[in-house]
Amino acid sequence: MSQRRKLVTTGHFVDPKAVEKKMKKKVEVCGQVILFTIINANLQFLKIRSNFSCSFPFPRVPTWERDRDIGIATYTIAVHSVQDVRFLFTKNLNMLERPLNLTYTHAMSENRTLLNGTLELDSASKLSANYAFHSGNCKLKYSYAHGGTTLEPSYDFGNKSLDLEASQRILEGNLIRASYKTSSKTLGLEWSSNSKHNKNLRFKVSALLELAKGLHMPILNAESIWDFSL
Repeated sequence: MSQRRKLVTTGHFVDPKAVEKKMKKKVEVCGQVILFTIINANLQFLKIRSNFSCSFPFPRVPTWERDRDIGIATYTIAVHSVQDVRFLFTKNLNMLERPLNLTYTHAMSENRTLLNGTLELDSASKLSANYAFHSGNCKLKYSYAHGGTTLEPSYDFGNKSLDLEASQRILEGNLIRASYKTSSKTLGLEWSSNSKHNKNLRFKVSALLELAKGLHMPILNAESIWDFSL
């Protein structure tokens, strides 16, 4: 039986000692996939995460639904952390003859409830919204994709700030992403690429510059992700 494992190594150039390693393992139990993650950061603490997905029919179906939806429940177990139980419910509808995807998420430990909606305007553009019931904050994002270029402006009604993000695919397996957050005046740049010699190996290099602090050395981060089978 082939088992997929993923090894993630992350390092920050600003702190050479900050190296984080993750080992992930997927196990199938009763037709359900369980993902275990073991995180070791600087050998100072050990954190284990586990999550699973399961499908079940609801005992009662709301009147506005025509059939039974699939419920997805996930939980995370971490040392030195509170157990987190999350419930995720999804619904696909049609609005103005356009597909509308709704996602309702509730995190019990954080007492947070989120509602996400995505409306596909056409094959190239979509509009998404995020509403947090606990804070009343709402975020709106528009996404436009053409060829290998994607533009995503978004507006945060809570912070009253406009964020911009753009990405461009170049050559094969290479992606360049740039972002700017007006609330924190933060400029980000990221480059990710797949290895030419090993399709299971990916690299990611990113830079973060806080313009509010003036001219200074940006925070650089490098990450390698390796998928392998045993």
